[in-house]
Amino acid sequence: EGELENFNALGNASLNYVVPKIFEKIQQQLESGRDVKIGPCSLRKDKLMFEISGWFTTKQHEVPWNRVKTRVSNGVLSVYDLANSKACAEMSIRDTENAVILSLLADTLKKS
Repeated sequence: EGELENFNALGNASLNYVVPKIFEKIQQQLESGRDVKIGPCSLRKDKLMFEISGWFTTKQHEVPWNRVKTRVSNGVLSVYDLANSKACAEMSIRDTENAVILSLLADTLKKS
């Protein structure tokens, strides 16, 4: 029982302290005009970008924040373009630094 309580306390601490601090820092970087990279995605103040591989080429896909949709399933974060359902980037939440933050950012920046 004590280990579970400690684990829950650690989880709550990260959600209440660490995540908001990282979120704020990334928002400040975007506001100052800097690009932020999270997994296969490059973030800018006005859009998110990722590469889409075709048969013979790879192209950069740009999505304004108001069209970004995220979904988490089986530990994988998928980032979609609402206007083009084939345009998708995926990343492991466990292995990708700040993947959880990307989902929160998408929700926040979509509204601004």
